[in-house]
Amino acid sequence: SIFVFLPLLVFCVGVRATVAGVGVWARAQDLSGVPSDKIYAIALQESGMRHPDGLFRPWPWTINSEEGAKRFGSKKEAYDEIKRLAKKGIRNIDVGLMQINLRWNWEGVANTDILNPEVNIMFAAKLLRQRMKSSNGDVDKAIALYHSKRELAGIGYKSSVLLFENQIRAINVTSK
Repeated sequence: SIFVFLPLLVFCVGVRATVAGVGVWARAQDLSGVPSDKIYAIALQESGMRHPDGLFRPWPWTINSEEGAKRFGSKKEAYDEIKRLAKKGIRNIDVGLMQINLRWNWEGVANTDILNPEVNIMFAAKLLRQRMKSSNGDVDKAIALYHSKRELAGIGYKSSVLLFENQIRAINVTSK
């Protein structure tokens, strides 16, 4: 019903100008083979928050661990949190816009500025490219595998991402 989607449209207004065919999102699409709107929808699922302007967008300095999800006001604060968690022996830490897991991806991110939004998005694009290969080019399956290497564990995640993507598409239709 229109009454279900109307609040969702308000919730994501302004997304179009940020996503499709623009900047890092377009480069991530080119690298991964996954459409930029879907990549942005993953970012919304992973680190989305309501900003002071009322819009729901990804937040670059989001850290998630067994202690829960936390958002920080600066990259330095987020790095300080990663160091604090590591000192406590916590290794299963998701970081940044795309929530790159340090435990499983340490070799790929150890010498990068993984909290830099562009670096984070492009690293996620590399992961998505790998998932696209292992799923024989099935984008939705690749999204499920982005969440978990066990496809069944990623089904609910994929559904949430697809809801964000549908909201983005609805905005694109209404803003033309």
